[in-house]
Amino acid sequence: MDRNQIEIKLLKSNPRKLLLKYQSIIWMIVRDYFSKGMVRFREQEDLVQEINKKLLERMPRIQAQYNYTSKLRTYFSVIIRNICLEEYRKIGMVSEADPIPYLKTEAAESPVDLFLFNQEYERLQRIIVLFNKEQARFNLLLKVINNMIVVDKDLDLFPGERSDEEQDRLLKEIDTCKDQIKKKKYIIISQVLTPLEGKYTTPESLRKWYSSRLDECLKLMNGNPPTSSYTADSIGLLLEQAYANEK
Repeated sequence: MDRNQIEIKLLKSNPRKLLLKYQSIIWMIVRDYFSKGMVRFREQEDLVQEINKKLLERMPRIQAQYNYTSKLRTYFSVIIRNICLEEYRKIGMVSEADPIPYLKTEAAESPVDLFLFNQEYERLQRIIVLFNKEQARFNLLLKVINNMIVVDKDLDLFPGERSDEEQDRLLKEIDTCKDQIKKKKYIIISQVLTPLEGKYTTPESLRKWYSSRLDECLKLMNGNPPTSSYTADSIGLLLEQAYANEK
């Protein structure tokens, strides 16, 4: 019986013991969020206790919803991250990260930390590719809405050839979206897409289109029936972490 099977057995027979087994995962994820300056208005130990409390409360639902298509640790890690996101949304802001370096532990170097992230990010990329001809537009909006840097290869997904000068002009125009309100972002990107797609899309049509495609993406990320609990916020954090890893 491998580790995943043992943990599934504990989920059914002794969820409290499973929770004790997952304490290193909880601490690793909490430290990760604190290192980014999120939920810093709480003590780490308090947040860990809150996560344990909520996991126990949700255990019957977890037992009912887990469908064995992903590793149990992967499933729990997403739930833990979403609880952290709930705490983030309570304060409604992201403060500057503390200058304390991320504390590496044995758990932090485990597949839960690195392999799990890579696995989830690669899954997101595979889903983006599924949008076929709309892939370039969705990728661009996903980055812009989440304040990520758009680079040459993002524009290369669009058909046709552009001069270096035109490419640079479009990238500079896209860069003005950073930290703008969403309404302004859609106005700018609707103008950028006109030469890229050869047609004009109104900002409101673009907003509705993106909202619809994001819903589709979240459904694919979460599965049917759901095995994960991704939200628009957690997709943004996934992109943010991917960018941090590339630097």
